[in-house]
Amino acid sequence: THDIYRFSSTDLQNWKKELVIHRKPGAHLFNASVCRDEQGYVMAYESNLPVQWCFRFARSSDLSQWQDVEGIEFADLAEQTACGNPTLRYIKPYYYMIYGIWRSKGPGVHYEYELSTTMYITAIARSRDLAIWELSPTRKPMLDPEPGEMINNTDADLFEYEGRTYIYYATGNQWDKGTIRVAMYDGPMKEMFEKYFPAGVEMITFDARQGKYIYPESYHHKIEK
Repeated sequence: THDIYRFSSTDLQNWKKELVIHRKPGAHLFNASVCRDEQGYVMAYESNLPVQWCFRFARSSDLSQWQDVEGIEFADLAEQTACGNPTLRYIKPYYYMIYGIWRSKGPGVHYEYELSTTMYITAIARSRDLAIWELSPTRKPMLDPEPGEMINNTDADLFEYEGRTYIYYATGNQWDKGTIRVAMYDGPMKEMFEKYFPAGVEMITFDARQGKYIYPESYHHKIEK
């Protein structure tokens, strides 16, 4: 929960340790995710400030020297909801972000759920520039607990292997019970991501410069009903 380090080795026995992200006063840093894009490498890293939880972005050309992306942070200042455990991927022209949100507040109230006891789920958003993000408008969130998974489906990560996409995620009660499970999409990651964003459907957006979700008028009507 302190700073973020990079470890590198040429033989898997002797490792070099480098400080790459230094935490700001009063901050604690948690999960980090790195992917490659057309400019080099981009990292999303989680913090408890200014909102617990939120994340910022940094860029690097060599994985060793990193600079924060100034003026942008995925922190919900308006509603003070959690934006946690980020997993970042880039498939031209979009960055895709998988991250944890609350069911009870913010964009989480607009999804449907399998269980009445669900509290923490995983959402998916996309952006062309890291500043303006579109949230998937699907009926359910990306990961939603099923019977036996308790209140939580978060901390997801994913990879593609032999044309299939595998997603690891945590279940449990966020305290003393939990396990890691795996889901599989029978297709490449690009195809899976695209299916979460059907054309012609209004979407909630997140403005990472202003720190707030923006809801289309149709979503307000849904809440009123």
